[in-house]
Amino acid sequence: GVVEAQRRLNIVWNVHKFADQYMSIDDVDPTSLSVDDVELEVIDQWILSRMESVTATMTEAMEGYNSHEALTAVIDFLTEDFSRFYIQTIRSRVWEETESPTKQAAYATMARVLTQCARLLAPFTPCIAEAIYQELDGSTETVHMLSWPESDGQLRDAELEAQMETLREVEEAGAN
Repeated sequence: GVVEAQRRLNIVWNVHKFADQYMSIDDVDPTSLSVDDVELEVIDQWILSRMESVTATMTEAMEGYNSHEALTAVIDFLTEDFSRFYIQTIRSRVWEETESPTKQAAYATMARVLTQCARLLAPFTPCIAEAIYQELDGSTETVHMLSWPESDGQLRDAELEAQMETLREVEEAGAN
């Protein structure tokens, strides 16, 4: 169990380092990016919707004292949805040499997801959450001083999530 937990947390750390590395290369300040100021692509809208769904799921689990369920939700989201699907899909966008609107949208999306997930992870993995938060935002002294994030209903799109899940199942079946 410990080996599996370490493997999954390494994936979380690696997606954070991926975002941090490319934003640093392009001299992008993650705090200057907002998903409200960029033109999001469908994949960006989907991952933001999934993040809000996970936030709602975690909130419900935490209120019901089901911390294991809450932690599983965020770790699954980061390892499966964010790392294995979103990052793989948008990788070529961040490799572009020039500053483009699609690259800025990818950066804004990654920054939003990772910053919110740092807040969600804080009760469970305090050191990892703090490191992610300080590198991406750091506007307060510590991530642990922030309140629990509330799910943003404006970003949630259940129909888009269902369509993307179908697409992923078809893609996985094709790969098999």
